[in-house]
Amino acid sequence: MSGIKTGDADINKDGYISVDELYDYAYEQVIKETTHQTPQKWESNIKGKIIISANLRFIKEKEWKEKATKLISEYGIKNDIVSSEFLEEIDKIFNDDSIVLEEKCFQLGRQYLCLGEALFENLRYDEGCNSFDLAAQIDEVNFDYYISQKGNAFVYLGNLDQAHIIYLEALEKNPDNWLAIIGESEILFQNGNIDKALDFVENAVVIAPESFEIWNQRGRILLKKNLLNEAMLSFERALSLSPDNPLILNNLDYSKHLIELKMR
Repeated sequence: MSGIKTGDADINKDGYISVDELYDYAYEQVIKETTHQTPQKWESNIKGKIIISANLRFIKEKEWKEKATKLISEYGIKNDIVSSEFLEEIDKIFNDDSIVLEEKCFQLGRQYLCLGEALFENLRYDEGCNSFDLAAQIDEVNFDYYISQKGNAFVYLGNLDQAHIIYLEALEKNPDNWLAIIGESEILFQNGNIDKALDFVENAVVIAPESFEIWNQRGRILLKKNLLNEAMLSFERALSLSPDNPLILNNLDYSKHLIELKMR
């Protein structure tokens, strides 16, 4: 039954598994494992191909490939703005049947995420946004991450208004998107609305208490409020979740330095 479950018994890869294909698959598997058994097939008088199962994995991947191909075309990531190496890697992942669909989505999503970041660095913002959106559509499981990274790119540019729009759209789709919540808290932080920024982060802590990003952001806000001991504890919590993280280590050392100065 494993050949049906995995789709490996669909020998001609047409999306369906026939009795003949299942027999051929079972025969090959048995003789690989033992020479003491020879599978036999009883032939009936029924003419034509007898289908016993659909290859759901094949059908799902075929539908996904059609969707992904259409998305890549619609989002307009033109070949003249990416390297031949990038296109080769995309093609390699896209057509590698040894990679399960979920992993294929993840790998392609990360490729287009990196492309989006590179395009932003080269001031190609429209194409960069398309690349972020494409990553989110191809790898829907990690949609929240890609859209939040798109918002973060605009924060990095200092375009807080556009970042705000992106984060709000992300939160409308998923109110528990803690990455977007952190992004909103950063906008509030940079605009001087420290108390509200802290409220956002405290909400994020409830949603994702094991996120080092949240605890680091909380520490930064508490530092701004001059709550040094609480800030230090937040940075220590962040460091426990992401040991040796240089950014957190720097923030923790700075908070300890401020505490020492205050005690003199």
